[in-house]
Amino acid sequence: MSVSTELDTINIRDLVIQDPEIKPSVTFDPEREISFADWNHLKKMAMDQKRSGWTAFGEMAFDLVLLFPERRKELINEESDWQSFKERVNQIKGKRLSLALYSELARARILFPDKWDEMSMEAIALREHVSKKMQEYWPGSSQYSSVLVEIKLLDSELFEQVRPSERSWDGMGGFLEECKDPTSQKRFSTQAAEMRVIDPDLFQTMVIDQDTWQGLLDKLENCRVRGNWIGFAQRAKELAILSAQEIQFTNDGIKITYPSTPLFSDSISLPETRSF
Repeated sequence: MSVSTELDTINIRDLVIQDPEIKPSVTFDPEREISFADWNHLKKMAMDQKRSGWTAFGEMAFDLVLLFPERRKELINEESDWQSFKERVNQIKGKRLSLALYSELARARILFPDKWDEMSMEAIALREHVSKKMQEYWPGSSQYSSVLVEIKLLDSELFEQVRPSERSWDGMGGFLEECKDPTSQKRFSTQAAEMRVIDPDLFQTMVIDQDTWQGLLDKLENCRVRGNWIGFAQRAKELAILSAQEIQFTNDGIKITYPSTPLFSDSISLPETRSF
């Protein structure tokens, strides 16, 4: 199978998650929930991560830019950080770690929106390999949903080819059901947020009750109290995605619109799962 290196013009509408019929049962607005003191801790930890290496920094910076896109320049130096990213890309290429490279590109898509033209060809070149890997993953696994999110960020054409079928969505819903267990609730917020991004229309049947949401907020607060700012950034990003009224990927990065009024339901309804 040959891989085309011709890049079609990206239609931003393809990267817009529009789900006006979704009525969020929860709210989390980073501007209200994350204090200035929290931000200073988060920013310091991100800078410490930057000194440790690009990948560690890129992972945390990705979470923070999703939360506060307008603060991207507080974290990213367009010249030196771009250079560090390119060095990391070359390092990964030398080791032939294709999926690791894909993950780096997905994060850089948000961290360096003005550099997308330079990165897009790298994503297209990996299209065939990533497509084959998706065929190997079981939908009821964390890898399946996380790579799907990356595909949606990087390659709208490929996403349409690998968009989850009803059966695949059932597998993802079954995994999410397993994550309801209190010992797995950390993964619950990750899986739920990824499913929200992957297909908001299929996800709209899910309602998070107040007790479940409070449990997720408690885990966020525990990260704050313990000074686990890396975990705090990840959990906060997931809560923001789950409570979003609308999520848009634009030329400038990402825009999350939050509902103004919290709507809580009495019970949680997860996507229907089937045995087969």
